[in-house]
Amino acid sequence: MIPTPETRKTHTKMIVESSSDYLNKITNSSNISASILVVLTLIIEILTILYILLGSVNKFFYISIAFWFIVIVLNFYFNGCIITKIQRHLWNNNKWYGPWAYLFNYLKTMNTNANTNANTNANTNTNTNNEITEKISKNIFNCWSILLVLFILLKIIYSI
Repeated sequence: MIPTPETRKTHTKMIVESSSDYLNKITNSSNISASILVVLTLIIEILTILYILLGSVNKFFYISIAFWFIVIVLNFYFNGCIITKIQRHLWNNNKWYGPWAYLFNYLKTMNTNANTNANTNANTNTNTNNEITEKISKNIFNCWSILLVLFILLKIIYSI
């Protein structure tokens, strides 16, 4: 049975608030708590991605796959990354989309170049703010997930 959106929102709020409170008790600072959370998650994410991409197919490869499977499922359940939501709460910043958002800067410069080089008129609906939005962030995560799954499948198939 799939929980209703209201139930998932309640779960999200409960996890975000309790995690923030717990981290603040340890560090006595929201900024330090959020920063530690960013560093820890980046280390785990980068190491598992590197192992999936560069490592051999063994138990660590499958553990890394399990980690990313859990991340993808939790992203769909919580309608976004629960860790990012905790960081937002700690930093009191609703425009934070996680450390991976810095990789989007290249896309923002591409959009700026396209807007300056194109002949646009008043009737176009071009996003000239160059801001990362929740929708863009989710779309990039979905594309990343699809690429990761395809790479994993190809690696498993060709390692047999």
